[in-house]
Amino acid sequence: MRKTFFAALTLVLTLALVSGAFAVGEQMMLKKDVIRTSQVMNLNVMTPKGEKVGSIHDIILDPKTGRIAFAVLEGDASFVGASNMLYAVPWNALTASAAGDHFVLNVDKARIARAPSFGKDSWPNIADRSWMTEVYRYYGQTPHWEGKTPMKKEKKSGY
Repeated sequence: MRKTFFAALTLVLTLALVSGAFAVGEQMMLKKDVIRTSQVMNLNVMTPKGEKVGSIHDIILDPKTGRIAFAVLEGDASFVGASNMLYAVPWNALTASAAGDHFVLNVDKARIARAPSFGKDSWPNIADRSWMTEVYRYYGQTPHWEGKTPMKKEKKSGY
């Protein structure tokens, strides 16, 4: 089981993260294929208009599929009532900016402020498929487990 989890984690980090971005110092180089999760933490998330809506607080992995379930966005203080609020955002809803120094979420601030949210000390059951489906649908995304390329199961070597 542990070996399968680490295989899933390796797959996620090498194939799925940031779709061609790699962090160097303060800037991400979009020509690279992978990025460490530690380099994604605290990166800003902006609207297409350049309004800051928050920053990456956490990344949730699904070891059964080998995919990123979602990013957890910490709402910016400029949101009314968003202080200390977290927002689950499907990973595919985020894109790297052209400069490679932040993520872009293609929705306006008002829509993000109304998105399903939770407190830092009151996380929902993040494994609940009905809750995750609601989050994916809110952002107009297909749930990650409905994708075309599930993680291949590891063959037993006989050792």
